Amino acid sequence: MGFLLILSCLTSTVFSQAGVSVWPQGAGLTAADRREVVALAKDMGIDGPLRVNEFLNVFVGYRFLIVESQSSGSGRERRSTRAQMFRDDWLGFRGEQPTGAGPHRVGRWISVGEAEAVTRWRIEDGSWFVDVFLESGDKYDDAELIVMAMRRGTLVNRQPDRVSGAVAGQPPIPKLEPRAIVGIQRPWGSWPPPPGVSLRDYQLNLSSYRGVSGETLHVRIVDGSVEFLGQSHWIS
Repeated sequence: MGFLLILSCLTSTVFSQAGVSVWPQGAGLTAADRREVVALAKDMGIDGPLRVNEFLNVFVGYRFLIVESQSSGSGRERRSTRAQMFRDDWLGFRGEQPTGAGPHRVGRWISVGEAEAVTRWRIEDGSWFVDVFLESGDKYDDAELIVMAMRRGTLVNRQPDRVSGAVAGQPPIPKLEPRAIVGIQRPWGSWPPPPGVSLRDYQLNLSSYRGVSGETLHVRIVDGSVEFLGQSHWIS
Protein backbone atom coordinates (compact mmCIF):
# COMPACT_ATOMS: atom_id res chain seq x y z
CA MET A 1 0.00 0.00 0.00
CA GLY A 2 1.42 3.34 -1.01
CA PHE A 3 2.11 6.31 1.21
CA LEU A 4 -0.90 8.32 0.07
CA LEU A 5 -3.31 5.43 0.54
CA ILE A 6 -1.97 4.86 4.03
CA LEU A 7 -2.64 8.49 4.84
CA SER A 8 -6.10 8.57 3.41
CA CYS A 9 -7.63 5.71 5.31
CA LEU A 10 -6.41 5.92 8.87
CA THR A 11 -8.52 7.20 11.74
CA SER A 12 -7.70 6.03 15.23
CA THR A 13 -9.98 3.87 17.35
CA VAL A 14 -9.17 2.48 20.76
CA PHE A 15 -8.64 -1.15 21.68
CA SER A 16 -8.39 -2.98 24.97
CA GLN A 17 -5.57 -5.41 25.63
CA ALA A 18 -7.92 -8.40 25.37
CA GLY A 19 -9.37 -7.29 22.05
CA VAL A 20 -11.21 -4.45 20.38
CA SER A 21 -13.29 -2.31 22.72
CA VAL A 22 -14.38 0.31 20.15
CA TRP A 23 -15.20 -0.58 16.55
CA PRO A 24 -15.74 1.61 13.48
CA GLN A 25 -19.19 3.15 13.67
CA GLY A 26 -21.62 2.24 10.95
CA ALA A 27 -19.69 -0.83 9.76
CA GLY A 28 -22.55 -3.19 10.69
CA LEU A 29 -20.31 -5.74 12.41
CA THR A 30 -21.95 -8.52 14.43
CA ALA A 31 -20.50 -10.13 17.55
CA ALA A 32 -19.39 -13.08 15.38
CA ASP A 33 -17.69 -10.67 12.95
CA ARG A 34 -15.75 -9.10 15.79
CA ARG A 35 -14.54 -12.43 17.15
CA GLU A 36 -13.45 -13.54 13.69
CA VAL A 37 -11.67 -10.25 12.94
CA VAL A 38 -9.62 -10.58 16.13
CA ALA A 39 -8.90 -14.25 15.35
CA LEU A 40 -7.85 -13.49 11.78
CA ALA A 41 -5.58 -10.68 12.94
CA LYS A 42 -3.94 -13.09 15.38
CA ASP A 43 -3.51 -15.67 12.60
CA MET A 44 -1.72 -12.95 10.59
CA GLY A 45 0.66 -12.18 13.45
CA ILE A 46 -1.19 -9.29 15.10
CA ASP A 47 -1.92 -10.05 18.73
CA GLY A 48 -3.76 -7.54 20.90
CA PRO A 49 -4.82 -5.04 18.16
CA LEU A 50 -4.55 -1.32 18.86
CA ARG A 51 -6.77 0.22 16.19
CA VAL A 52 -9.35 -0.88 13.64
CA ASN A 53 -10.44 1.33 10.75
CA GLU A 54 -12.86 0.96 7.88
CA PHE A 55 -11.83 1.93 4.36
CA LEU A 56 -14.16 2.31 1.40
CA ASN A 57 -12.97 2.43 -2.20
CA VAL A 58 -15.79 4.32 -3.89
CA PHE A 59 -14.38 3.73 -7.38
CA VAL A 60 -14.80 -0.05 -7.37
CA GLY A 61 -16.99 -0.60 -4.31
CA TYR A 62 -14.56 -2.49 -2.07
CA ARG A 63 -14.79 -2.24 1.73
CA PHE A 64 -11.94 -3.25 4.03
CA LEU A 65 -11.06 -3.29 7.67
CA ILE A 66 -7.51 -2.26 8.52
CA VAL A 67 -6.31 -3.78 11.79
CA GLU A 68 -3.09 -2.56 13.35
CA SER A 69 -1.05 -3.70 16.31
CA GLN A 70 0.10 -1.56 19.19
CA SER A 71 3.22 0.40 18.27
CA SER A 72 6.57 -0.44 19.81
CA GLY A 73 9.97 1.19 19.96
CA SER A 74 11.56 4.13 21.71
CA GLY A 75 12.72 7.56 20.70
CA ARG A 76 11.44 9.00 17.45
CA GLU A 77 10.74 5.85 15.44
CA ARG A 78 7.71 3.67 16.24
CA ARG A 79 6.82 0.43 14.48
CA SER A 80 3.63 -1.58 14.23
CA THR A 81 2.08 -4.30 12.08
CA ARG A 82 -1.00 -3.79 9.96
CA ALA A 83 -3.31 -6.12 8.03
CA GLN A 84 -6.18 -5.65 5.58
CA MET A 85 -9.22 -7.90 5.59
CA PHE A 86 -12.77 -8.01 4.23
CA ARG A 87 -15.96 -9.95 4.87
CA ASP A 88 -16.97 -12.43 2.17
CA ASP A 89 -19.99 -10.31 1.18
CA TRP A 90 -17.97 -7.07 0.90
CA LEU A 91 -17.47 -7.36 -2.84
CA GLY A 92 -16.83 -4.86 -5.60
CA PHE A 93 -19.52 -3.39 -7.83
CA ARG A 94 -19.04 -6.31 -10.23
CA GLY A 95 -19.36 -8.88 -7.44
CA GLU A 96 -15.64 -9.71 -7.37
CA GLN A 97 -13.23 -10.06 -4.47
CA PRO A 98 -10.38 -7.53 -4.25
CA THR A 99 -7.08 -8.30 -5.94
CA GLY A 100 -4.77 -10.21 -3.60
CA ALA A 101 -7.53 -11.83 -1.53
CA GLY A 102 -6.21 -14.51 0.84
CA PRO A 103 -4.38 -16.59 1.88
CA HIS A 104 -5.70 -16.32 5.46
CA ARG A 105 -9.33 -16.88 6.41
CA VAL A 106 -11.33 -17.17 9.63
CA GLY A 107 -15.07 -17.68 9.26
CA ARG A 108 -16.42 -15.06 6.87
CA TRP A 109 -13.31 -12.88 7.04
CA ILE A 110 -10.54 -13.07 4.43
CA SER A 111 -7.15 -11.38 4.42
CA VAL A 112 -5.85 -9.22 1.60
CA GLY A 113 -2.27 -10.46 1.32
CA GLU A 114 -0.03 -10.70 4.35
CA ALA A 115 0.44 -8.32 7.25
CA GLU A 116 2.97 -5.54 6.70
CA ALA A 117 5.27 -3.44 8.87
CA VAL A 118 4.42 0.22 9.43
CA THR A 119 6.75 2.99 10.61
CA ARG A 120 5.58 6.25 12.14
CA TRP A 121 7.55 9.05 13.78
CA ARG A 122 6.67 10.33 17.25
CA ILE A 123 6.61 14.05 17.92
CA GLU A 124 6.44 14.92 21.62
CA ASP A 125 5.79 17.97 23.75
CA GLY A 126 6.11 16.92 27.38
CA SER A 127 3.58 14.12 27.95
CA TRP A 128 1.68 15.04 24.76
CA PHE A 129 2.56 13.25 21.51
CA VAL A 130 1.36 12.39 18.04
CA ASP A 131 2.66 9.65 15.72
CA VAL A 132 2.77 10.60 12.03
CA PHE A 133 3.86 9.11 8.73
CA LEU A 134 6.85 10.77 7.06
CA GLU A 135 8.32 10.07 3.66
CA SER A 136 11.71 9.67 5.35
CA GLY A 137 13.26 10.22 8.75
CA ASP A 138 15.40 13.12 7.49
CA LYS A 139 12.20 15.24 7.41
CA TYR A 140 11.64 14.79 11.14
CA ASP A 141 12.97 18.20 12.20
CA ASP A 142 10.70 20.00 9.76
CA ALA A 143 7.73 17.86 10.83
CA GLU A 144 8.40 18.63 14.48
CA LEU A 145 8.57 22.36 13.73
CA ILE A 146 5.23 22.20 11.90
CA VAL A 147 3.42 20.21 14.59
CA MET A 148 4.72 22.45 17.39
CA ALA A 149 3.63 25.57 15.50
CA MET A 150 0.15 24.12 15.19
CA ARG A 151 0.05 23.05 18.83
CA ARG A 152 1.33 26.38 20.18
CA GLY A 153 -0.62 28.62 17.85
CA THR A 154 2.41 30.22 16.17
CA LEU A 155 1.49 29.59 12.53
CA VAL A 156 1.96 32.68 10.34
CA ASN A 157 -1.06 33.40 8.16
CA ARG A 158 -0.01 33.59 4.51
CA GLN A 159 -3.34 32.78 2.91
CA PRO A 160 -4.19 34.95 -0.10
CA ASP A 161 -6.84 37.62 0.32
CA ARG A 162 -10.36 36.79 -0.74
CA VAL A 163 -11.44 38.85 -3.71
CA SER A 164 -15.11 37.86 -3.66
CA GLY A 165 -17.72 36.51 -1.32
CA ALA A 166 -19.42 37.85 1.78
CA VAL A 167 -16.15 38.59 3.63
CA ALA A 168 -13.24 40.23 1.83
CA GLY A 169 -9.63 40.20 2.93
CA GLN A 170 -7.41 37.47 4.35
CA PRO A 171 -9.31 34.55 5.89
CA PRO A 172 -8.33 33.53 9.43
CA ILE A 173 -6.37 30.38 10.16
CA PRO A 174 -8.92 27.66 11.00
CA LYS A 175 -8.88 25.95 14.38
CA LEU A 176 -6.44 23.08 13.97
CA GLU A 177 -6.00 19.92 16.04
CA PRO A 178 -2.46 18.49 15.75
CA ARG A 179 -3.64 15.03 16.85
CA ALA A 180 -5.65 14.82 13.62
CA ILE A 181 -2.43 14.81 11.55
CA VAL A 182 -1.87 11.42 9.96
CA GLY A 183 1.13 12.27 7.80
CA ILE A 184 3.34 15.07 6.54
CA GLN A 185 4.80 15.01 3.04
CA ARG A 186 6.08 17.21 0.26
CA PRO A 187 3.32 18.20 -2.18
CA TRP A 188 5.02 17.02 -5.35
CA GLY A 189 5.93 13.60 -6.61
CA SER A 190 9.06 14.35 -8.61
CA TRP A 191 12.39 16.15 -8.32
CA PRO A 192 12.98 19.07 -8.57
CA PRO A 193 9.81 20.75 -7.26
CA PRO A 194 7.67 22.61 -9.81
CA PRO A 195 7.91 26.41 -10.22
CA GLY A 196 6.55 28.36 -7.27
CA VAL A 197 6.96 25.48 -4.81
CA SER A 198 9.61 25.71 -2.09
CA LEU A 199 11.85 22.85 -1.02
CA ARG A 200 10.23 23.26 2.40
CA ASP A 201 6.61 23.24 1.30
CA TYR A 202 4.59 20.49 2.96
CA GLN A 203 1.08 19.15 2.96
CA LEU A 204 -0.48 17.79 6.15
CA ASN A 205 -2.90 14.94 5.64
CA LEU A 206 -5.61 14.79 8.29
CA SER A 207 -7.56 11.74 9.38
CA SER A 208 -10.43 11.08 6.98
CA TYR A 209 -13.89 9.56 6.97
CA ARG A 210 -13.57 5.96 5.72
CA GLY A 211 -11.00 7.04 3.14
CA VAL A 212 -13.78 8.78 1.22
CA SER A 213 -13.29 12.46 2.12
CA GLY A 214 -10.91 14.56 4.16
CA GLU A 215 -8.78 17.67 4.46
CA THR A 216 -5.23 18.63 3.53
CA LEU A 217 -3.40 21.60 5.04
CA HIS A 218 -0.65 23.41 3.15
CA VAL A 219 2.30 25.01 4.95
CA ARG A 220 5.76 26.39 4.19
CA ILE A 221 8.80 26.77 6.44
CA VAL A 222 10.61 30.10 6.03
CA ASP A 223 13.49 31.20 8.29
CA GLY A 224 12.40 28.95 11.15
CA SER A 225 8.73 30.01 11.02
CA VAL A 226 5.82 27.93 9.71
CA GLU A 227 3.52 29.74 7.29
CA PHE A 228 -0.04 28.56 6.74
CA LEU A 229 -0.86 28.72 3.02
CA GLY A 230 -4.38 27.29 3.05
CA GLN A 231 -6.38 24.10 3.16
CA SER A 232 -8.15 21.94 0.61
CA HIS A 233 -10.95 19.41 0.83
CA TRP A 234 -11.02 16.20 -1.17
CA ILE A 235 -13.64 13.60 -2.02
CA SER A 236 -12.54 10.34 -3.62
